[in-house]
Amino acid sequence: TYVAGASNQTRGIVAGGMNPNETNRIDYVTIASTGNSNDFGDLTVAKSNTSGTASPTRALFAGGADWPATQMKSTDYLTIATTGNALDFGDLTFVRSGNGGGCSNGIRGLFMGGYTSPSLVGTADISSITIASKGNATKFGDLIVEAFARAGFSNSVRGICVGGRGRGSQDFSTIESVTIASEGNATDFGDISYGRRFLGGSATQTRGFIMP
Repeated sequence: TYVAGASNQTRGIVAGGMNPNETNRIDYVTIASTGNSNDFGDLTVAKSNTSGTASPTRALFAGGADWPATQMKSTDYLTIATTGNALDFGDLTFVRSGNGGGCSNGIRGLFMGGYTSPSLVGTADISSITIASKGNATKFGDLIVEAFARAGFSNSVRGICVGGRGRGSQDFSTIESVTIASEGNATDFGDISYGRRFLGGSATQTRGFIMP
């Protein structure tokens, strides 16, 4: 449970999670071919509740937790075409976990929302990294709502962040939008059919999909 995913047009990557304790395992599949996953390598540390995004070349997994004691701000990266262990990319702007939404336009990666530590409440923060250049994240802007367990997806222009849980155990139906090339706050895009959390998201250039 609490895994993160990322992909390019060829491979899908799944990293981290709990079974029943945190794992550093990275698995991959070849998207064009049905079949079981294969071992890709390991994250730098065992963690769950991390957030994933990717360019055509690199996958990144940011933040996460080793429950109950440790929340993280480290970001790992790997080269999708080459199996092997992940390497350190840099740090998020602050410690966070809780499956914030990740997305990218292939150049810039965004990590949206999640838990903050030690309070374990949702954040509205959007952090930005340049995928081709290792380094620490910078502030991109803010979401409309403070929440964790969100879904993120994008095309080459627009990033979308969906759902999540906020204060008082409120599950949001909110869909929020950012223009990835331009720093700034999210704007309202619309709503999903009902409020829910721990979602998955994916997209083509024209259509986004939200599961479940």
